[in-house]
Amino acid sequence: MKKVVLENLKDIKSMEFELPQENDVYLLVGKNGSGKSTLLVCLHRICNSYAFSDNFKVSRIASIDQYKGASIKFIVDDLAIVYRKYRARWSASPRSNVQKVLKSFGFSESIFLKADSRRIEAKQADIEEGYFVDVDNNIKNTLNVIFETKKYDKLRHLCIGNGKGRPLTYFYTIDNGDEQYSEKRFSSGELAIVKLVARLSKTSDNALVLLDEAEMALHPKIQINLLNYLKEQSEEKNLTIIIATHSPTLINNTNREKIILLEPKADETLVHDKCYPARAIGAIDHMLHSGFDYLFFVEDGMAKRVLNEMIKIYLEMKPEHSKAIRAIIPVGGYRETAKLAESTKKQIFHKVKVFAVLDTDAFEEKNGVKESDIVKDLGIIPEVYLIKELETNREIFAEEIRNKYHCEVEGLISSNNYNKCKSPNPSTVVKHKFKVLVEYLAGASGKHEETVTDKIIEMVIEHMDKNVILKLLNPIFKYGN
Repeated sequence: MKKVVLENLKDIKSMEFELPQENDVYLLVGKNGSGKSTLLVCLHRICNSYAFSDNFKVSRIASIDQYKGASIKFIVDDLAIVYRKYRARWSASPRSNVQKVLKSFGFSESIFLKADSRRIEAKQADIEEGYFVDVDNNIKNTLNVIFETKKYDKLRHLCIGNGKGRPLTYFYTIDNGDEQYSEKRFSSGELAIVKLVARLSKTSDNALVLLDEAEMALHPKIQINLLNYLKEQSEEKNLTIIIATHSPTLINNTNREKIILLEPKADETLVHDKCYPARAIGAIDHMLHSGFDYLFFVEDGMAKRVLNEMIKIYLEMKPEHSKAIRAIIPVGGYRETAKLAESTKKQIFHKVKVFAVLDTDAFEEKNGVKESDIVKDLGIIPEVYLIKELETNREIFAEEIRNKYHCEVEGLISSNNYNKCKSPNPSTVVKHKFKVLVEYLAGASGKHEETVTDKIIEMVIEHMDKNVILKLLNPIFKYGN
């Protein structure tokens, strides 16, 4: 028996998770806040001593510790160790059992990959001063199979120096004949899978591979190709792969023996293994497995949250549309989102209304996207709007934040940490500010950062000018009626 027991950790009051006994690909499903990502971090600690310090960040406020009372127990048969937070670090007891217990899980290493779309843009000087390194043919062939293309034949690494004593920087480029373009132009889903395939090519046998939303921003057919690739890797290298996911496509294409559902209750989180696909999908979103009336494609998770809140308010004003079933899917990249909406509309049942809803800056000339019957302007740039409202209407939001999170936001907004980002790109500045705000409120309240993000968006959109919402959604919900 090999298991992990979590107590009072973030949103988890109590959870007992027994690791799968066979090497294979497993899906970890559950609604937001059910503890999927938290559990992956704990599993990552089996082989990585930095897992907790890298992923369970402590608050900078001395009087606040959201991990007070938390415990993480690793059990193998009759041996056990317990990690607890003491001041600045996590410590295990008894220390004499640490290596014995963790090695008894039997994994050669653990790999924890988030749906990471961080990317680097190549400049002309980089191309002139750097040098290209070939990407392994197996990686290129695998990417071609997953994405059903040949373009990865031209995939290369551009290597540039970071100055004396610093490690080299590598990032991806593709030579399409007329120009070089960098990973900056890859969609977020595409880049995440490129990095995943490259990392798995170097993974040792008998490893534990943990993927957080590996399907992010991928077309359903590509998700299936990715799942098949992961199953092949698991069989070839004896890997145990656990994917935290919300994807109905992955769930419907996985045997129930390999689906694990996390179900939060008042005092504990239940773990259901061998879960039937219909139950797993229903736990994520009971609407998705029965079809939908409206399908919205958006650029990223932030846009999804904002649009969802705007639709909720719209339906309060226009209850005649409240019974319509809808789904909102992040894609990644403005042009990719618009193209996917247009191609999907041509392929699916004609009564399903399909739209791409993009941030206002998507329609700037440099982004090459134009409004149409299908491609709509959200009317705002989400992070810019949220931060502007919080900063210019401090009195309105200060009281709500004080009541919900028991802290003052005024000091944060004027703090050096909040204002330290000096990037010439306004989007980078507001994303930094929003991240600092979320971390601050999560640290002050002990709530999960995803929960805090949702509540901030809900709070700000509730005060939004209703005419902005009506201008966007009236034509959509009347379209085709």
